[in-house]
Amino acid sequence: MVYIITGGPGFGKTTLVDKLSSLDFPVCHESARDLLSSIEKDGKVGHNAIFPSNFEKDVAFKRLNFLRGIPDNITAFSDR
Repeated sequence: MVYIITGGPGFGKTTLVDKLSSLDFPVCHESARDLLSSIEKDGKVGHNAIFPSNFEKDVAFKRLNFLRGIPDNITAFSDR
């Protein structure tokens, strides 16, 4: 079972997910944030940042892969 951690900006979702990860629970960090952090430091943006539909597909794909990878008998958590 995967529990989704939701809430507004600054409510502590990421802090909670980080703590759960440190307790060895499987976690999925916020997919959009992970993808955005992959933008190169020199200001170049990747193909998916230029085409929003590709970015949304990548976010959905990352979330779906996490959800599919968690067996029913395991408790896991996802940041949004």
